[in-house]
Amino acid sequence: MQGFLIRSLWGSEGPVSCVAYLTTAVATYWGLSVNVA
Repeated sequence: MQGFLIRSLWGSEGPVSCVAYLTTAVATYWGLSVNVA
């Protein structure tokens, strides 16, 4: 399953979608941290 996700992230858009995914994850984590604090 992870291999499929990695292939999807690095598919047509390449590293762009990977960066977008990481940015979304970080933004979500940061937002949750701010809401908790």
